[in-house]
Amino acid sequence: AMPYFAPVNWRIAPSRFGFAGGWLLAGLLLWAVAAWPLPRRFAQAIPYTNLRTEPQTVRPIASGDHLQLLYHFWLGLDALSGHSPIGFNVYEFNLGDDAARLQPDLYYLPFSLVYAAVAPAAGHAAGWNAAGLASVLLGVLALGLLARRFTASWPAAALAALVAAAFPYRWITLFTGSPTGFAMAFPPLLFYGLDRAIRDRSAAGGWLAGLALFFSYTTDMHTFYFSALAAPIFALVSFAFAARAPREWPGEVHRLVVPLLPFVVLALAAVGISRLMSQHLADSVMAGGRTLAEVCQYSPPAVGLVSSANLGMANHVFFGVPLFALLAVALVLWAAALFRRAPGVRPARAEIAVVVALAIAVAGVILLALGAYAPWSGLPIRAARRLVPQYTMIRQTVKIYCLMPALLAPLLALLFGGIFRAGPRPGLRRAAVVLVAALAGWAFVQAFAQTVPGFCRLPRANAAYAAIAADDKANAGRPARALALPLWPGSSHWTSLYEYAVMLSRVRLVNGYAPAVPAGYFEDVFKKYESLNQGYA
Repeated sequence: AMPYFAPVNWRIAPSRFGFAGGWLLAGLLLWAVAAWPLPRRFAQAIPYTNLRTEPQTVRPIASGDHLQLLYHFWLGLDALSGHSPIGFNVYEFNLGDDAARLQPDLYYLPFSLVYAAVAPAAGHAAGWNAAGLASVLLGVLALGLLARRFTASWPAAALAALVAAAFPYRWITLFTGSPTGFAMAFPPLLFYGLDRAIRDRSAAGGWLAGLALFFSYTTDMHTFYFSALAAPIFALVSFAFAARAPREWPGEVHRLVVPLLPFVVLALAAVGISRLMSQHLADSVMAGGRTLAEVCQYSPPAVGLVSSANLGMANHVFFGVPLFALLAVALVLWAAALFRRAPGVRPARAEIAVVVALAIAVAGVILLALGAYAPWSGLPIRAARRLVPQYTMIRQTVKIYCLMPALLAPLLALLFGGIFRAGPRPGLRRAAVVLVAALAGWAFVQAFAQTVPGFCRLPRANAAYAAIAADDKANAGRPARALALPLWPGSSHWTSLYEYAVMLSRVRLVNGYAPAVPAGYFEDVFKKYESLNQGYA
């Protein structure tokens, strides 16, 4: 017997290229609306905040994670062009020995390649903005592909993908320069690839899923970690549709070995490289993991789920009343649609199980994102820290929101598909479609209202650093070295200003900015020399 939910038949699509082109155009429009007026200043400025508090849209260069990520993009270009050794970060935390600055790095591939292709000709700002735009285009396309896998209705898939693409956290992290904002393109691609590998038994799907997981590692460790945790859930969701009866499960599993083999190989490669390149953390301040006190400090208050008036981490956890209402109403209407089907058509157990599983996953992500502010005195995060390997390394609990668009797209596609499906009472169906579309529009508009980005100009020269680099007498024929004042601890975002100056001059600095600060830096450098900030040696 044919299952109620049938896999997508790509032959009904007018054109695969037309489908991809339509979603890429949609991604371009979403980016232009969310980032405006960035398209007009593409080569002069980059975003530094998702909620500007200043009257001017574009300000002089601002410190922050956006400059740190830009610096690491540039390090890859610098190494490829032969100015520094590959795998070495010689321009910061440098105490005089370049060889001691071995820091294996994959330079945030693949987005650093986009930057490297654009920046030499158009400048650092254009390279950065091109990388951000590439992430948006890839992410929107992946959400469109993923949503289409879970419904036969094109309008339902399009509406689901657009709502998921507008999820505020994606744009908040992109506009604040977090690597998570770039890497959020990969979880929906991972889910899509696994679904193709499992339901279509396609090796191409396995390769796609493997590459998505691998590049999530090279772009952002948080997204890689949470994607690795979510991959089995994604696979089980797809398997629920592939296996129609428990007695068929052994045969189905056997037929999935070859399609999933590329995914397993690339996943193991990512884990192996991750372990190899994370060895330096053993000598850093992160070696023991994050304390519960740090987690409490970085946990977003629960009011941020529905309030748009909060800044900081509260804004990051925003979900929105419209999106909550859309999910609740869609669940009710979808359940009601199960009972108004044509006579003789039975509800598909797999569809019901998957909707319930995805809804529980969305709720679980929200509870974990709240950290210490979750119900029962933060019980979900405390349990995760105790039961899930390496969860103690997570400081910003809201980072798990990187999975939310990949969960919302298939969930909403299933719900909308069930509501939009023809039934014996077309009047009720039309009313339900109008209600869902109105709520989706409300959620879409309010999602973009959470980001009013601010931009900072990137100067093309720094006279002070240029003078140091050009002082042959002081440098004695060696690469220029300096200590920049004020001297900050290695975790201060103010040091990112020095990193950008390094990009313009290639001066090697004692200073540095990193989430994993070398263990001796605070005591042996900052504490010993901080008196220089007041003019005393």
